Amino acid sequence: RGGEDRCCIFLLRLRNGYVVGERCDVFEEPFTPDLLRQYLERFYTEDTLPPGKIYLPAEYEWTPLLNQWLKGKITVPVYEQDLRLRALADRNAGERMLQYEGKTARIQRQLNAFSEFSGLRNVGLMEVYDISQTAGSDVVCGSISVSEGVPDRKKYKKYRIRQTLGRGDTDYMKEAVSRRIARFKEGDAGFSPLPDVILCDGGLAQIHAVEEALRDEGIVIPVLGLKKDSRHRTKSLVYSDGTEKLLSVNPEVFSFCGRLQEEVHRVAISYHKNLRQKAMQQSQLEAIPGVGKAKAKALFLHFKSIDKVRKATEEELTQVKGIPPALAARIRQWFEEN
Repeated sequence: RGGEDRCCIFLLRLRNGYVVGERCDVFEEPFTPDLLRQYLERFYTEDTLPPGKIYLPAEYEWTPLLNQWLKGKITVPVYEQDLRLRALADRNAGERMLQYEGKTARIQRQLNAFSEFSGLRNVGLMEVYDISQTAGSDVVCGSISVSEGVPDRKKYKKYRIRQTLGRGDTDYMKEAVSRRIARFKEGDAGFSPLPDVILCDGGLAQIHAVEEALRDEGIVIPVLGLKKDSRHRTKSLVYSDGTEKLLSVNPEVFSFCGRLQEEVHRVAISYHKNLRQKAMQQSQLEAIPGVGKAKAKALFLHFKSIDKVRKATEEELTQVKGIPPALAARIRQWFEEN
């Protein structure tokens, strides 16, 4: 199903006459036969269970060539039952296009509302930062990148705080932003370009910490804070001069900011929990006589989990740097006894 500036490819999967799955992909470009060809090549290269028949809406000039590869499975439906299935796929594609366009329009509407509410003209690329910790241990900062109102997961970042450990959330956030800017200046493509605006989870102290990090590098980027209420719910937008704007007065902006705050919190806390879990497993390994902190870390980095260390043979254990045969035998014995 195609439009002037986007198209949708909808695929129905059948086994023994029953629909067992579907896939829908929307492309921000007009439909062309070449797009469909590339899609099919990619899809059936990855598909481990290819079907007996592949029905397409029409015959294309590349169909014979692709059929050589797919052993004659591509055809155009002619029987009434197959034509009904093709019509069903087409209707589904049309519905998904409408859903996609509605979602895109909603996101753009929210982005425009945020721009007007915040007073910032350029909000096309945003980064949002949040700190997660447990009583000062395993402190991390998560950041999400938001392009035209849509989170871009490929550009999410996670920072384990080391340089300013023990100083507090504001210093932690400053460290994360400083490291992000440093990577940009080093020419790391994964940290380019810089955002148009930075949002940080917190109030005035966090804003000023981020501004200081930017100022140290000679960079000017607007910084705003996302403040929560006593129940940890998104409450207001905070500015560098201390001004606060309640988000509840604008439902579109309230929904948009709440969504960003929840997402960055999810990223930060999941990374924090992952680090804590690894630390706990490493500490269990340190309980084995002869296995100190360094050897426990080496074992965990090699096997990735304590369960795999438990199942490892003596020979496999000696593959880890710093684990001689005698210690490998002791590790095996410890797991058997415990």
